[in-house]
Amino acid sequence: MPVKYILFVFSIAAAFNASADVMSGYFNLSNLWGKTDAGQYFVGLTLNVKNSATLKVTQKLSGPPSEDQPGSEAQVCLTEFRVNAGQLTLILTDTLKNYAIQETQNISIYTSYYDQTEKCTSVDELLQTNLGFMPYFNVGTVTMNYPAPKDFDEIRTAITVFPYGYHVNLKFEKNSDGSYTAVNLKSQLSAQVKRGNKEALSYYTFAQKENSTLSLGYGFIELK
Repeated sequence: MPVKYILFVFSIAAAFNASADVMSGYFNLSNLWGKTDAGQYFVGLTLNVKNSATLKVTQKLSGPPSEDQPGSEAQVCLTEFRVNAGQLTLILTDTLKNYAIQETQNISIYTSYYDQTEKCTSVDELLQTNLGFMPYFNVGTVTMNYPAPKDFDEIRTAITVFPYGYHVNLKFEKNSDGSYTAVNLKSQLSAQVKRGNKEALSYYTFAQKENSTLSLGYGFIELK
């Protein structure tokens, strides 16, 4: 393993809370479509998770998930659950240039439940079932510091990360005011970090000029 990479991983860990989960990998965009070079990067992902967080619940009438045309079927009760579990930071460090890209966002995880009728199942009852929260995060689209192909202005890469695989399970306690708290949140999520996942980060790289785009490449990379 290159010394520069080792130092990169340690610098990522030192830059954030010592208790954060840290994942790393390698991102090669040097040979995209048309031999386009968008760089090679060391990847650092930090997950700063809270010890606990309040569960946000909404219940409303909505069209069933199988509905093709809105309004064509009777509405049913939709229950949505959201937890803001902390923050994640993604850093791409160019292996050749003195250049890095950093993106930070909330670790916001979500799940939902559709009833078969307009009557809503109680939240207490739903929380007794095995609710799988979706923990993938669209980090956003970043501009690469490399020349775009002819007739285009810039190269951009859309990135999504899957540090926990494709679902996580959480435990909740009901508070005296009727709200719910995800307890032992950090230990639960840390135990579900999926290291060595070869599909932990997905990317789609394209060239852009105003409303025109040119696909350059897409795929997954591994994070450990």
